[in-house]
Amino acid sequence: MTFQPHKIEGSGSSHGSGLLSRQLYIDFDVYTEGDQEYKMELVLLLIDNLIEFRQTLTDSIQQNNSRLFLDACHKATVTLSMLEDKELNELIEELKRNILEIHKVSRWMMRLDRFQDVCDLIIISLRKEINGAEI
Repeated sequence: MTFQPHKIEGSGSSHGSGLLSRQLYIDFDVYTEGDQEYKMELVLLLIDNLIEFRQTLTDSIQQNNSRLFLDACHKATVTLSMLEDKELNELIEELKRNILEIHKVSRWMMRLDRFQDVCDLIIISLRKEINGAEI
């Protein structure tokens, strides 16, 4: 699948009320063979994995333990591969590279904020997939 520019509805930060969703690049039929019930289960699993991944990054910062985040990156490999979100993957790689470099704190925090926003948008979009599957 070729990368296409992200389609984002609205503007601003997802922590506010501006962003509504994010284009998903996952082809669910590859994993579900068109089975809507299995698709719903897969979407819920992806959402849970993203929420856990995002929380682990927060825990890593609070505990000053970069190993937590690096281990979570490894654990999330399959989820990230399925989502095929180029920006999310680039943010994660940048966070991994810079997690130990204290002198880059302000840049790292900006990337962290964007990471949180992208995760939020993907979760919203995945939830819309569930709603669409129920119709």
